[in-house]
Order: sequence, then structure tokens, then C-alpha cells
Amino acid sequence: ISELHKAFSKADLLVNTTSGGMKNNELTPLPLTSLPARALVSDIVYRPAKTPLLKAAQKLKLKTHAGL
Repeated sequence: ISELHKAFSKADLLVNTTSGGMKNNELTPLPLTSLPARALVSDIVYRPAKTPLLKAAQKLKLKTHAGL
């Protein structure tokens, strides 16, 4: 298991503070499946309201928080 997967498995909160996910900007793939069910995924990007990161987290039934 990679160090990133290990760190994600212990995380309660994941916050994207980059411009990744905004129009025409891609976010590096993250091991969201390693997050525990209690984790909250937040993205401070406010346009689009539902970023690819938040959509992926919602598919995994993780709690999410949008930028606004």
C-alpha cells in the first residue's frame, strides 16, 4: 500500500485548495476509495458547484462540502 493510500485511510477530512476541477483544469487522481466512510471531502472551487472531486466522493457515499 502506498504512503498516500495509508494517509488517506486515516483521514477525516480532504480539502482541495487547488484550481484543479475548475473548467479545463484536471485534478490529479486521488485514492478516494482509501478514505474511511466518516471522511468529509471538500472543494473550495465554487464553479462548477459540483466538481469532479465532489462527484467522485458522492459516488462513494462520502460526505461532501462545496466551495460556497
